[in-house]
Amino acid sequence: MRGTVLRPNTRALQQKIWQLAWPLMLSNITQPLLGLVDTALLGHLPSQVYIGACALGASILTLVFWGFGFLRMGTTSQVAQALGEDNAAAGEKAFAQNCLLALCLALIIMMLGPSLLPIVITTMSASAEVSNLALNYSQTRLWSAPATLLNYAFLGWFIGRQLTKLPLIVLLMTNAANIGFDLLFITYWDFRSQGAAWASVLSEYLGLVVALALYLHHKPKLSLRLIRKQPNDWRSVLTLNQHLFVRTCCLMFVLLFFTSQGAQFSDTVLATNAILLQLVHLASYALDGLAHAAEALTGQAKGQKRADKLWQLLLNTSYTSAFVAIGIGVCFWLSKSNLIPLFSDIEVVSRTVENYFFWCAILPAVSVGAYVLDGYCIGAGETKAMRNSLLFSCLVVFLPLWWITSPLGNHGLWLAFTLFNLTRGLTLAYLVIPPLRSQL
Repeated sequence: MRGTVLRPNTRALQQKIWQLAWPLMLSNITQPLLGLVDTALLGHLPSQVYIGACALGASILTLVFWGFGFLRMGTTSQVAQALGEDNAAAGEKAFAQNCLLALCLALIIMMLGPSLLPIVITTMSASAEVSNLALNYSQTRLWSAPATLLNYAFLGWFIGRQLTKLPLIVLLMTNAANIGFDLLFITYWDFRSQGAAWASVLSEYLGLVVALALYLHHKPKLSLRLIRKQPNDWRSVLTLNQHLFVRTCCLMFVLLFFTSQGAQFSDTVLATNAILLQLVHLASYALDGLAHAAEALTGQAKGQKRADKLWQLLLNTSYTSAFVAIGIGVCFWLSKSNLIPLFSDIEVVSRTVENYFFWCAILPAVSVGAYVLDGYCIGAGETKAMRNSLLFSCLVVFLPLWWITSPLGNHGLWLAFTLFNLTRGLTLAYLVIPPLRSQL
């Protein structure tokens, strides 16, 4: 048994991984389109305050909504495991619970947002005009909270059921609607930054309608008697999601801390780090697509109680992701002379980006373990390991290393960030691989 399960599996498994991954990779890579459309149209208005207000307001709301991304991950884990157990009713119960949780959280966001947003925007130290416009933009975008959080649950259901082309359809429809509403509200009706906010809100709700229609078309047919047999237990949903929430908060803290420390060095360093992080995020979109595919397949194998299949999936996903990560890093390095001018034609910024460019070239390969094992842990429901890994990587590695390497300036900051991502993968490997190997 051991001799067979330790080998990477056949080409069929690789094909299955790519079959699930490519629509998700494409979906992830097209995500920045929403912000790019808003920026392009607002950038042609008479004043720069509108694009600044949109950027400021959108960044705040993105961070708020991203904090509830556990709704997507938790739904994927439970639905995928139910698929492996051939227990469709359990999957539908988990999906319904996450939808209800999404609505409750959206209501809380909409109730607290109007009071908290002015405080948050004030701390950004923008001009009075930009701050006022950003506040109006953000308060309008709050209305999209139910659609945004419910879409997380639908996305989790699609991935858990291995229907990975459906998120791509939803995202393409959402992006197309956003472009249309932007042209109508900003260009035709001249609503400016407020028009961009309403365009985003309406496109999110249209995306929700599309997601609901696709769900109703693909949902399993269940009898009422079968659904009633499922115990109404919220403990597993809340436990799973609370671990994911803590993990996401730690990750958000590191990214915000990284940005704030760069700002303290100089405006040039802040701009440099922002450019390099865009490339890091671009690499993460591709690796996340493979991780999402791993979530679905791992959850199914977990539901089937197939430790050998879990091991084979982990091996194959690791090899595939490592190949992609190294390829991305090499492409970044070989094309840096062409990439840097795309982001800035300011000479001092370009020179500084080139000085720190090697960090974003090595980060995909260094971080690949974290992406692969995140996907495994979500699918297997090992969210406590994810929480513990992020807490350790943040508190024991990132912050102490940042303090120790502070004399190195921005290079020290990037070194701490790189080792933080490496530690995420190593700690997850330590927490989940030995228990899995013991089951083989």
